[in-house]
Amino acid sequence: MADPPARAAELLPTNGRGSAATPALEDQGWSTAPRTRRQTRHGDDHSSTVNLGDNNGRVTTKEIRQLIENLKQIIHHQTTLIESTKAELQEVKHDQNVLRTQNEKLHEEIRALRAQVEALPSTPPARSWATVAASGGGQQHSPMNHLRTNKDQNCVRITTQRSFVDPRDNDSDENAFGRYLPTEAANAHIRTALLSAPSTQDAQVAGVGTTKTGYVIRFKNVESAETALNNIEWLNELGNNTKLVKPRFGVVVHRTPTEDFDLETASAQAIEKIMEENELTERGFQIEELAWLKARDKPLGKFASLGTWFDSAEGAERILDRGLLVGQRYIDSVERRPRMEALINDHQSQNLDILLIQEPSITTYQTHVNHSAWRLYRPTIETDAVRYRSLIYVNRSISTSSHRQITCDHADLTAIKIWTADSQIIIFSVYIPPVPLFTPNEASAEPALTAIQNTITTALRDDPKPASVILSGDFNRHHPAWGGNHIQPQFIEDASELINFFQANGLHGCLPRGTATFWSLSDPGKNSTIDQTVTNRPDLLIKCHLYHDNYGSDHRATYSEWSLRAQRKPTAKAKKSYERADWGKIGTEVLLLVGPWKEIKTRPALDEMVDKLTEATAAAVDKHTPDLRPTPYSKR
Repeated sequence: MADPPARAAELLPTNGRGSAATPALEDQGWSTAPRTRRQTRHGDDHSSTVNLGDNNGRVTTKEIRQLIENLKQIIHHQTTLIESTKAELQEVKHDQNVLRTQNEKLHEEIRALRAQVEALPSTPPARSWATVAASGGGQQHSPMNHLRTNKDQNCVRITTQRSFVDPRDNDSDENAFGRYLPTEAANAHIRTALLSAPSTQDAQVAGVGTTKTGYVIRFKNVESAETALNNIEWLNELGNNTKLVKPRFGVVVHRTPTEDFDLETASAQAIEKIMEENELTERGFQIEELAWLKARDKPLGKFASLGTWFDSAEGAERILDRGLLVGQRYIDSVERRPRMEALINDHQSQNLDILLIQEPSITTYQTHVNHSAWRLYRPTIETDAVRYRSLIYVNRSISTSSHRQITCDHADLTAIKIWTADSQIIIFSVYIPPVPLFTPNEASAEPALTAIQNTITTALRDDPKPASVILSGDFNRHHPAWGGNHIQPQFIEDASELINFFQANGLHGCLPRGTATFWSLSDPGKNSTIDQTVTNRPDLLIKCHLYHDNYGSDHRATYSEWSLRAQRKPTAKAKKSYERADWGKIGTEVLLLVGPWKEIKTRPALDEMVDKLTEATAAAVDKHTPDLRPTPYSKR
């Protein structure tokens, strides 16, 4: 029996995901008169034409057969996609094997280099434990070695709470005691407090100096200093939670066995054990505190780094020179508190986007500190120096599609560029050497400033978008523009090159004027402003102030927040391990979601059924296919 004449043919192009799109008849310019010949059309993807019925709206057997053929093509296409995914998985496994082989070769080279280093003869001759015991522990120490120097014996240090961010705000209330008060005001507060307490009325103050967290008080004699130390009622008169500062000197002992100590409940016994085994009590040294250096959310392993704080520099130096004995185990991997490691591993620092570092420390293996959460950028100019004086760390949450390092022709400069849709931001980590005291003409900032200018010019030439410039670092120059009023004329002259450069490029300082960023460790109380953050777009600055920690450095870190809107890398969806998919459960899930088949008579019903089948298949595959476990060796 012949098929009745059909209406106008209609296209149902399907994409790789099995979705169907139906073009409107009037958009294609087709006639609506009944036709008996089937029309087809070829697109970028496979497509088919289905005659939906005769003039009476019935679906013929031939049309159903054509629909089944279309669905077979969809299934064939999805099978092809699955096969291509399996091929990609094989390629990833191959890349993993190649990287694993390279990693093993690198480990072998490191072991060979370490063996060569260990084979080098050490400068001091090795001594047996019998020799050490016979000599009474080595060098003879005077019992007075650990005592303070004569200059420090007359000094008492106090710390008080932070009351103000900007030192100039202290002028608002001179009756309140806090940090960064003028010398005259702090002196008056301290003398009044000493006179108010009966036990310290006879103490004679010679002068007061400012420190990072409070003040150092110099008395006229040792007796006055001892009186102030032993009678602390006068601290209550100052208020603001003012306390005495006891100097502490810390070292880090690596690979310390954790089973020998219980620092949470028996810290005092652990201190006593270490002092007894290392004969510290006989030499007058005292350990103030012990702590495991680890993240709070990580469990304590079999070995860990032990932070040890002494009450004197001599006690810390002894452990650094001789190592530490723990339960008959000799540990010689002792170092001072690592500054860069402390900064990079601080959980609060990992919330930052960019770290601009100057004069960083290096590790035992003569390399700069690396971390999985940061990308490290060094100066682009080639040099034989092992230690660079300028680095930039960029958080790996910042996508490489929104930033890159740019060339800067100077060994003490590192630069990166961040771009948005309508602007670019050029950021420099700057280190300028200080001016020598006796040969001031030999130190000039001009080479570094010229390199910065050339880098800015090149960036503007290569990209016409508006550019914002941010310079931050250790400039080692003094000037009233950023350092306050009490600057010697010779230092002002040394900063003339810097002032001219700032004016030529329209750069403005971000920190409040007079904010001390350098605090001398050798000369307590001495401070200056030599670290700066400057920009030609102060309108983008949200806040700029000193950071909460200096990580053992004599420079205070500067925290600045900008409205840059850098593009962050989106969170990638986990890949699926299709080779471990449970296809039996997927088929059952598809049947359950699609439900019983209904007779298809109209085009909208067909579209609805195809969409429902596609969605059910995708949901079932996603539900019953496990995620592909990420590997650190993968390039993707």
